[in-house]
Amino acid sequence: MNENKLGLYIKEYREKHNLTLREFSQKCGLSHTYIDKLQKGVDPRSSKPIFPTIDTLQKVADATDISLRNLLTRLDYIDDNVNGAYEFVEDFVAGMKNKGVDLKGDSLDKILDKILEAAELINKIKEK
Repeated sequence: MNENKLGLYIKEYREKHNLTLREFSQKCGLSHTYIDKLQKGVDPRSSKPIFPTIDTLQKVADATDISLRNLLTRLDYIDDNVNGAYEFVEDFVAGMKNKGVDLKGDSLDKILDKILEAAELINKIKEK
């Protein structure tokens, strides 16, 4: 996300539904200070960009009554025209969870990196 599309999405949702930061944060199950950081796109103490985890994105999606896939599409994390991409990520995360690997705290970028690593290993095995 080059732009802070998540922050804009949160702000527009809050304004449309007349929600304060605290009210929206309660709806998400996240702190109001974290919602403020997400909305601004940076941590005010460090001036570093905020990279939400997939768990955080799921909480925002749930709070705004849309699917995670819809939110990821709106944020340009996934291309809606790529059939099955989201389902693949969902299946990968579920499969890893079943194997005892908790990706809950990982950012989407880290999860996608793990998927790419797995794909490279599969290709190497197929070549043998």
